[in-house]
Amino acid sequence: MFSGIYASPSSVIRKDLWTNIQMFASSHFLPWLLLGDFKEFMASNEKLGGAPVNEHRLNNFFNCINCLNLIDLGFVEPKFTWTNLQSAHKLIMERLDRAFGNNLLRFLFPNIVLNHLSHLSSDHFPITMNLLPVDVIPPKKFRFESMWLGHLDFFNVVYDFWDLFSNSPI
Repeated sequence: MFSGIYASPSSVIRKDLWTNIQMFASSHFLPWLLLGDFKEFMASNEKLGGAPVNEHRLNNFFNCINCLNLIDLGFVEPKFTWTNLQSAHKLIMERLDRAFGNNLLRFLFPNIVLNHLSHLSSDHFPITMNLLPVDVIPPKKFRFESMWLGHLDFFNVVYDFWDLFSNSPI
């Protein structure tokens, strides 16, 4: 199940969103992915510049996520997903966009990867997600072990295996 989130700029309306998400979750028991602009932080280090983080707001969001046993799916750099596009002394950067999943989602997609891309004209950084990343692992070289020659069934195993994959005798 997928829920796209675009939270309101109003903290009062966002608090209602957390309540609605909790009510929705109580009636669904499927793998669940929530992705989008939550307009909240999980920790104070997810904001750089500007006014200090409101700990009360942070706790409302954090409690909602914890209550539902959702897992922050992490990210690949850069850390922040929003900027006010101002010069250095007025610059504010925040991690507002993210993805959460429940345990069932993590079980189905244990290697899920989120990438924060570079922003172009928007104040938000685009996010891509790969549910099934492929690790490029070179095939292992076959190494013959001389101890195999001492096994009683060695030649029978070799002959039988050869017959499975070849039409010609050894």
